[in-house]
Amino acid sequence: MPKNTYRRPNLRALSPEKACQMVRQRALQGDAGAQHMLAVLYLEGAGMQRDYFQAAQWFRCAARQGSAVAQNALGKLYAEGLGVQRNRSAARKWFLKAAGLGLIEARQNLESLENQGSLGSASA
Repeated sequence: MPKNTYRRPNLRALSPEKACQMVRQRALQGDAGAQHMLAVLYLEGAGMQRDYFQAAQWFRCAARQGSAVAQNALGKLYAEGLGVQRNRSAARKWFLKAAGLGLIEARQNLESLENQGSLGSASA
């Protein structure tokens, strides 16, 4: 079970920079939920410059702690080659892990990868 004690603050009440700072602080403390959120912020370029490499790094941190959503997102990045070298084997590995935790979207992504070789969108 991932270490996920992160309680999402009301980020709308904060400046984007302050919100990112708060999330980053919790992510650096090892909170899987905050690591996932920070990865999404990098992926979307919300409050910071879009950075697929950083998104992949933070998704990997949360994925290693057992976050199925982060595992699936990391699989998407590997499938599309965003922030990491495109690697179908790695994408499959992460989709399988997430699917094993019951994430339906990961099963769908695994099926798409095996049938088509790529996915629609890399958004988490």
